[in-house]
Order: sequence, then structure tokens, then C-alpha cells
Amino acid sequence: HLSHIIDKRIYDNYKIYKTNYIAYDMLMKTDKYAKHYSKKQQSEFETYMNNGLENIEGEHEELKNIFLDIYANPLKNKEL
Repeated sequence: HLSHIIDKRIYDNYKIYKTNYIAYDMLMKTDKYAKHYSKKQQSEFETYMNNGLENIEGEHEELKNIFLDIYANPLKNKEL
């Protein structure tokens, strides 16, 4: 129980960035947080993601989901 309280305090103090909102929406295939970023920012994030993943071996869709999940996690945790 104490660990849940500590986790909640940590999550409540997360600073959420535009990239977290973008990744969450892309991962969940939604526009829930679209008001927090522009189309241009989303496009720049997608370019950043694709450039980062292009030289990594593996199934592209799986790598993309892992990448998005890493960026979306702070927001997902804050929603708990």
C-alpha cells in the first residue's frame, strides 16, 4: 500500500511534454490530447521517431509501438 502512495506522488509530479501527448495519441489511435500540440509538432515527432528507428533491426511496427510506449508512459502513469 505504501508503494502505491509513493508511486502516485511520483506520477503526480511528472512534467508532461508535448511529445508525451503526441505519443499517447499515436499509440492509442486517438486525438484525446490533440489540443496540447499542433499538427506540425506531431509531424516533427513522427520524423524524429522514424529517423531514430530506421537503423534498428527488427519489425518496424513493433519497434514503433515500443518507442511510442516509452514516450506515452509518463502520461499513462499520470492518468492512473
